[in-house]
Amino acid sequence: MDTYIVAGGQSTVASNTETQLRITAPANRIVRIKRVRVTQSTHNTSEQVALAAKRCSVAGSGGSAKTPVPLEANGGAAGATAESGPTTEPTYTGDELLALNWNALVGRDLVLGPGEEIVLPPSGIIGFYIVHPAGATTLTPSVEITFEELG
Repeated sequence: MDTYIVAGGQSTVASNTETQLRITAPANRIVRIKRVRVTQSTHNTSEQVALAAKRCSVAGSGGSAKTPVPLEANGGAAGATAESGPTTEPTYTGDELLALNWNALVGRDLVLGPGEEIVLPPSGIIGFYIVHPAGATTLTPSVEITFEELG
């Protein structure tokens, strides 16, 4: 079992929903998401913003590839892939697996306890997206995910 951290984000404007980070599990492993952290440092206005996560049936396209970093100094490369800020949004399916509000000034750090982790099956895709309220300021969030690969 190896543990990794990956982060990504993109600028998002008021009244918009933007995928910040997308993770695809490898074909031969399960991915278990253990921690979600969201912050921003582009403006100093106190605003409530929502971060949500859903499974995807189609990954979307474009964006920037992100390399998951192993937590162990001698850890191997992750089998999962991650992309930040896709230019074509993923196709989201089902219910939200995660929904949390956070204040843009302080961010949010959510550690998922045993039995609360989000589990992706082999080849499963999950997207983390910002729901930016109307009248809010443009901001560039950073979404950081800690996950384990099992199998």
